[in-house]
Amino acid sequence: MTSLALRNANAMRAGQVAWDNMTPPDDKPSFLETTEGDNWLYDKAAAMVSGDDLLISSATVRTIRVEVASLHQAVRDHLSTLDDDEHHLEQMLIEIARRGPSDKLFEMLQGLLGKTGGPSTWTVIHDLATNLIAPHAEQAAQAMRDNSLMFD
Repeated sequence: MTSLALRNANAMRAGQVAWDNMTPPDDKPSFLETTEGDNWLYDKAAAMVSGDDLLISSATVRTIRVEVASLHQAVRDHLSTLDDDEHHLEQMLIEIARRGPSDKLFEMLQGLLGKTGGPSTWTVIHDLATNLIAPHAEQAAQAMRDNSLMFD
């Protein structure tokens, strides 16, 4: 056999082995495409905004930790992309010093960061938390299936 014929034969064999070992596509929706996954993501993002780290751990899933500090960095990064011509940040700080938390503060926060497509109580900060947590959803689903899920 010539070297070209040998290469072709090897390529055909390799292609046949790959074809023979193919598995059908997984028609099952990803965890985040389920109601349970959507609720999990919403709850974990809200918990992170409230100051809780995300911890996923089980016997078959390596430990994953997403710290609130990463949300702080995501907010800083988001702020650096915005133009605050109306000085919302300064207004919010003055309002906090003058009155403490109020509905006006929430409006200023939305004015500074932008509105989100989520629930009316949702902010861009919640969206940023969701973006940090979502990549770990499948590992969390596996950990839940393991029945030894630990979230802190």
